[in-house]
Parts: sequence; structure tokens; C-alpha cells
Amino acid sequence: TISKAQDVVRGFNKRVTAAKANAAIDDMVVLGLDATASVAVAMVADIQADAKLSTQLTKKFAELYKESSICIVSFDEDKKKIGVFTMCSKAQQAAGLDAKNWCMASMEAAGGGKGGGKPASGMGFVVDADASQIPAVLTAARAFAESKGITVN
Repeated sequence: TISKAQDVVRGFNKRVTAAKANAAIDDMVVLGLDATASVAVAMVADIQADAKLSTQLTKKFAELYKESSICIVSFDEDKKKIGVFTMCSKAQQAAGLDAKNWCMASMEAAGGGKGGGKPASGMGFVVDADASQIPAVLTAARAFAESKGITVN
């Protein structure tokens, strides 16, 4: 029946989503950062610019690297949008790194986007985007953190 087919598709999509989240977490773990390091990381994650997955990833990063901050950049091919997700440690917030501003400055490299947040976490999306813009977004993210005196890994 259609209902059974929909259940199968939903189950498959959940497994794919979980696999992508786990792969991105593995990528964070293999960054090889010292748990006590105070750095900013800008990385790409294959999570289709999914806000829920980005929250999982930033929380995991915060558990692993309490003194560091992260900017995750992701592209959704179907929706042609770039997602930028930021999380700043308390120590780096005190040094002037604001997650909302970091997110907005990163998106400027792809023509700007809509987003928001607070000093601890930010999120935004660039619509009508192209995957080729991701390197510029990462470069802007790194430059913004460096402009606040934060070491970038």
C-alpha cells in the first residue's frame, strides 16, 4: 500500500540523515584538535544545509572542544542553498567572536543571506546559491575569526 511505501521511504531517509550526521561527527573527531585548544574551525559538512543536523553537530563539537568555536558550511543541491551554522565558546565570545556576526560575515562571501542568532550560536542561508561559492564562504569565515584574534585551525 501507499502508506507502507511512505513508511519505508521515511525510514530510509532517517537512516541516510543519521549516516550523514555520523560522518560529519567523525570528521570533527579526526580534526585532531587538543580538547583544551582554543581555536576556530571552519568546515564543510554534507548535511544538506539541515538546521537540526547542524545543531547536533555544533553540540557535539562543543562537547569535544569546550574552548573552541565552529562554523559549519553545507550545501543543499535540491534547494540550491548554502547553510552556515556557527557556535562560539564562552571564552571566544569574551574575545569578541559573536556567532551571529560570524555567520552573517561568512554568508557575505556568497552574496549575503538571511539568518540570525545570538553570541553563542548563529544560523543563516544563502538562497539561489551554487556549491562553487563554498570555498569563498569558508575563507570569509576563517578571516572573520582571525580578525577577532582567534587562531584558526
